Amino acid sequence: MQTLMMLFFILFLVLSIWKIWAFLPNEQLEDDDRTEEAEEKLKKILNDVLNESKEDLSDKEIFRTE
Repeated sequence: MQTLMMLFFILFLVLSIWKIWAFLPNEQLEDDDRTEEAEEKLKKILNDVLNESKEDLSDKEIFRTE
C-alpha cells in the first residue's frame, strides 16, 4: 500500500511540474513592459509630468499611492 501511494505521489508530482512548465511563457510577450524602450518611455512620462508641475513636489507627493 505504501509503495502504491509513493508511486502515485511521484506520478502526480511529475504531472504537476509538467503542467506548470507547459504554461510558462517561453518567449517575450507582445505586451511585456520590461523592455528598455518601455522603461525609457516611462522615464520620459515621469519627467514630463514633473516638469509641468507648477509647484515643487516632495518625494512623498511624487510617490504617493491612492
